[in-house]
Amino acid sequence: MRKRSRSARGTTLIEAMIAMLVVTIGGVGALAIYKVQLGMNADARRITEATALARDLVEGMALWPFDDARLSNDVPENDTDIADTTQAFEDAAVPVADHGEADLTKGSATWTGLPSRDGFERYWNVAPDATGRAIRIAAIVRWQHGSGWRRVVALTSRASTTGMGP
Repeated sequence: MRKRSRSARGTTLIEAMIAMLVVTIGGVGALAIYKVQLGMNADARRITEATALARDLVEGMALWPFDDARLSNDVPENDTDIADTTQAFEDAAVPVADHGEADLTKGSATWTGLPSRDGFERYWNVAPDATGRAIRIAAIVRWQHGSGWRRVVALTSRASTTGMGP
């Protein structure tokens, strides 16, 4: 039987402790990545829900008559930025918009689209196009994110059929 020297006996214990430290650091790193991934999945889910609400609103507007009160340009001051390119909807407590959630049933209209979802706010802006024979529409859905807001925007347009030829 071979005898080990005194210096060789403690080496395996030190190696095992270093290996445990490396595994622990790796495990902590994996948990941190998992936590970030959970947050990103939650953000993606909120963006998907908001996009569905915005697309549903735009598709519902396609069924409204061109002269529907819900398609009126109530705030002409926002006509140059109906799609919120300045991101005012992410900062303002109460954004400036032509229409909001309550206007879905404006003028005794019936809303048959997706119902309101907790935490989401729907708005839409309407502006005439350059010819005056069509309108541009931006549906904006926003939700609280941290101390501010996030939002998605869906754009569409509607042409007037009044006075147009065959």
